[in-house]
Amino acid sequence: MHESDPFKSEPSRPGLHDRYVHARMNSLRLTNRQQEVVELLMQGLSNREIADRLLIEVDTVKVHLRDIFNRLNVHRRTALVAKILELRPLP
Repeated sequence: MHESDPFKSEPSRPGLHDRYVHARMNSLRLTNRQQEVVELLMQGLSNREIADRLLIEVDTVKVHLRDIFNRLNVHRRTALVAKILELRPLP
C-alpha cells in the first residue's frame, strides 16, 4: 500500500469551480491567492485547513477572506459561496 503525501496537492473537485466560475472570479478582479482561498472554502474547508493547504497562517486566510468579502459586498462565508454559485450559467 502506498502512503499519501500530506503536502501533495489534491486535484480539484469538478463542478464547483469550473471554467465559468474561474472566468467570473477573474472578472471580479480576485487575485490568484484569493481565488485559491475561495475554491478551498467552497470545498468546505475551515480557515485552519485552508491555511494548512496553502502553507500560510490562519490570520492570513482571515485577511484574504475579509478582502474578498469587501470586494464582493458579502458578510458571511455562505453568502460568498451563494454569490459565486450564482455566477454559474444555467444548464
